[in-house]
Amino acid sequence: MKRVCPGCHYIGKGRHKGSLLLSIANIGLAIIIFGMSFRYSLALSAFISLIPLCIAYIGIRNYYKVGGVCPKCNFKDMPSIDEPSGQEIIKKNGLSIEDTAIFICNNCDYKGLGYRTESAKWSLFLIPLGIIFFFSSFFYREPIIIIGALIIIGTGVYSIIASFMNKTKCPSCKNKSLVTINSEQSSSPSQIS
Repeated sequence: MKRVCPGCHYIGKGRHKGSLLLSIANIGLAIIIFGMSFRYSLALSAFISLIPLCIAYIGIRNYYKVGGVCPKCNFKDMPSIDEPSGQEIIKKNGLSIEDTAIFICNNCDYKGLGYRTESAKWSLFLIPLGIIFFFSSFFYREPIIIIGALIIIGTGVYSIIASFMNKTKCPSCKNKSLVTINSEQSSSPSQIS
C-alpha cells in the first residue's frame, strides 16, 4: 500500500516501526530470565519470561506489517494515498502517485529505496549486556543462560555488521554503488573498479 508523507512529500512504501534485531535480543533475554529463576519457581520464571517474549512477538509482528514511517524524513505516521488526508496532500501539492526514488545506483541506474539498515547504537548496549550475562552464567551454573547470552551477543555483532555493510549496497546489482539522489555523486558517470 502506497503512502504519502506530509513532511517531504515522499510517495511509496513506508518503513516498519519495529526492530527485528531487538525482538531477537528480547527472546535471548527471556531465555536468560528463565535460566536464572527456574530453580526457585518454575511457574514464576515462566510468567516473568513471558514479558520479554510478548515484547518480542509485538516487535516481530510490527516489523512485518506495512510501515507508516517515512524512509526519507522519518515522519512517524504517513497516511495512505487512498485515505482522504492522503488525497488532500496529493491534491494540495500537485503530486504524482508514482513512487519517489531516494537512491540511485551509479552502476546499473537502479532508482528506489536501499536496504533497511539497523542502527549500530543498539549494539553498543547489546554486546556488553550479552558478555555480562555470559559470565554470570558461570555463577548460576545454568547452561541455558549461555544460549541466551550468545543470542544477545550475536544480535549486537550482526547489528554492527549490517549497519556498515548495506548502506551503499544496491538491491539490483549487489554492488556498493548506491548514492542519495540529491548528492553530487549521483550525477557523476559510472565508474568500474
